[in-house]
Amino acid sequence: GAEVAGPGHVLLPVRDGGCDAVAGAGEFSGYYDAVRAALMVRCEKVLCALERHKFASIFAQPVDAAAMNLPDYHDVVKHPMDLGTIREKLAAGKYRDPPAFKADCALAFDNCVKYNPKGTDAHVMGETMTQELEKKWVELGFC
Repeated sequence: GAEVAGPGHVLLPVRDGGCDAVAGAGEFSGYYDAVRAALMVRCEKVLCALERHKFASIFAQPVDAAAMNLPDYHDVVKHPMDLGTIREKLAAGKYRDPPAFKADCALAFDNCVKYNPKGTDAHVMGETMTQELEKKWVELGFC
């Protein structure tokens, strides 16, 4: 059979007979696992870039609403997320695919923008990190 470039430019075998030849053929699962692993390495690179950003510190760990005296935080932010939790999930293999990883990154920054009023430093930091995520996402070959 031929080979085609899959996501991340990994060559995947294509058997004669097209899609019908692949149906039920379990031998390709190893290739797809390898492609997924290569894509998740790119996610790691995106995360490292975000963690190195000058605004990353406010996203490094979960918001402690009680310690920060933010009594309404969990009324506004229904699904908290932070870079530390994302790092743990990525290391544990909990993301099924790159879009799930990106969604958590975006959630961390969107929560910040949603909670903090426009014009505040934190709001600007959330917007800036969202832009950084999009930039790194494209630079590393995702679209």
